[in-house]
Amino acid sequence: MTPHIVENNTIRVQHTSLPFGGPSQFPDVRKWIEDNGGSSRQFILTVRDNGISIRSKMRRAATTFDVARGHNVEAAHLMAEIASSHIPHLFFSYESLIFLGHVYLRELYRFLGIESDFEPPLIDANERYLKAPLQEGGPRETIRPSL
Repeated sequence: MTPHIVENNTIRVQHTSLPFGGPSQFPDVRKWIEDNGGSSRQFILTVRDNGISIRSKMRRAATTFDVARGHNVEAAHLMAEIASSHIPHLFFSYESLIFLGHVYLRELYRFLGIESDFEPPLIDANERYLKAPLQEGGPRETIRPSL
């Protein structure tokens, strides 16, 4: 997925998968950190279970286990670079959202300064990755990237 931007006169939201596009590309994180264009920034670093993320990459990008694992290692490094910057950030876990539901979503609202009781329906999209054989991006032991 290429970076997706939604904006109006007061706010700009950019979603970027790590990696994005085809062929797979990683954004220039240093540019994000150094160039704010005169506006304030906050990062929401959405983290998935590493094993499920690898399975998803194998499926979506039709790539190998080793390439997908390498992409996750690179993504972890980029997120660590953002986390060590001066920019406010929040690590947001998809699995925690599914587990805790709207209680967890309210933490995101609080970080963003949003007063809302909006509760979207939550659907666990991980189930499909836990049933398929490894060669199809299915179950295996989780390997954590090391920083």
